[in-house]
Amino acid sequence: MQFNLLLYLFLAVLSLSWAPLVYGQKPSRTDDYIVTSQGDTLKGRVKSEKERRIRFQQTGDTSFKTYTVHDLKCYYVNKRQAANIPVIIKTGDQPTFLRLKERGRIDLFVYEQNSGDAMFLTGGFGPTRMVGGYGGKSNLLYVRKDGGPLIRIKKNVRH
Repeated sequence: MQFNLLLYLFLAVLSLSWAPLVYGQKPSRTDDYIVTSQGDTLKGRVKSEKERRIRFQQTGDTSFKTYTVHDLKCYYVNKRQAANIPVIIKTGDQPTFLRLKERGRIDLFVYEQNSGDAMFLTGGFGPTRMVGGYGGKSNLLYVRKDGGPLIRIKKNVRH
């Protein structure tokens, strides 16, 4: 009786010690997807995102393909759990991918803007000095009510 209890206790401890090894795997990056302008949904992995294009590898493919704002209705990145859709910010501009944070009668969009690298100038043969920029990111927030025009609601949000 004592032996069986010790055996069960040993097996329980042994099985619990293996659990992190079995379930400690990284989540798959193939949970992203795109919806083409024709309405087809393709699963795979979004590799890089720019304001007007993305690089996407469809599940089962070995190469990445570039898609523009004109090729897609939206794309979804599982890591951020966010959909990105092409939206025209100002009349006459090309569409830009904006992250859709909330959908409803009033949609909330976030435009992640790269501020660029710091700019440096040389003064002849003198030392290099920084003139502007800081190489950070900022978010611009927009709302749209009932499918109307975009309205910028905040100048700048840093993260």
